[in-house]
Amino acid sequence: MKKTISLFILLGLLSCSALTRVDNKRVVLKNQLSALEVQEGLIAVLQKGLNDQVVPRGQNRNFYDHELDRVGFPLGLQKLDIAMRKYGLSDLADKGLLGLNRTVASSLKAGVPELKIVIDSLVFKDVDQVLHGGNHAVTAYFFKEKKEELNALFKPIVKKYFETTGADEVWRLMIEKYNQIPFVQKINPDLIEEITKQTLDCLYDLISLEELSIRTEITSRNSNLLKRVFSLQEQ
Repeated sequence: MKKTISLFILLGLLSCSALTRVDNKRVVLKNQLSALEVQEGLIAVLQKGLNDQVVPRGQNRNFYDHELDRVGFPLGLQKLDIAMRKYGLSDLADKGLLGLNRTVASSLKAGVPELKIVIDSLVFKDVDQVLHGGNHAVTAYFFKEKKEELNALFKPIVKKYFETTGADEVWRLMIEKYNQIPFVQKINPDLIEEITKQTLDCLYDLISLEELSIRTEITSRNSNLLKRVFSLQEQ
């Protein structure tokens, strides 16, 4: 009788062990995602960055009032800012900076509908590489693959708002004043090109900020898709 009971216990333990192995395997399979699902998760990062970072700032139409968001003079034109302040034209430099920030903010807001379409059209060639590629890998891939498309999208938008905000006249005057300074090398920059680059740099920073949050903070993964996809990045 004791041998029979022991045999039943042993069979029960073996059965439980087998079930545990099966259940564990089932969990693993359940957590596995197809390449298409991971692709959708990576796209969701860009869309969330657009909705949670770009749209709220664009609503303000001006980054100037917020020091952390404020866009500075383009790198190649910082000498304009320095010269204006050196020769007593700080007010003109401030107006130029204000106009620049209004242009960038308004351009980002206006570009959102088309940006959503561009994001949705993105195809990741290697989703695993991007998923495990670092804190800004999704953003970097997007801008690399869509560089020409983004530039073509924003250049006319930037031109429109550079003119409607009156920033073009302020910048024209700054360049005129700068070129009157004795012994300086005269400049004639393509301002639309420069400010389009500033706008895209700002867009990159905002989306990459959201990607960093999603990758490092579980609470930022506000959908089941994001939770499932980015739980895999540690594996």
